[in-house]
Amino acid sequence: MKLNPLAPAGGLGDGQDAVNGLWTIDELASFMRLTRKAAYALVAGTTVPRVRIGVRLRFQPEAVHDWVKAHACGSTAMPGRDSRGSSTE
Repeated sequence: MKLNPLAPAGGLGDGQDAVNGLWTIDELASFMRLTRKAAYALVAGTTVPRVRIGVRLRFQPEAVHDWVKAHACGSTAMPGRDSRGSSTE
């Protein structure tokens, strides 16, 4: 059996959204190793890529992976500042 490298750590819930290629908030939380509440807080306070279907949030795994890579420690340093935001001058 071949494992999906984009699947969240705990597996894919009921699999319904996996068929559509989208993650639920629980699947996002599993991938990020967060609680459900923490995942909602992350989504509310950041630009995590998401799709709203009615009142439900869904997440494209590839977009989430790209977002994580773009927001990894040290990748958001500004010119003249180190990865911690301290002045290098």
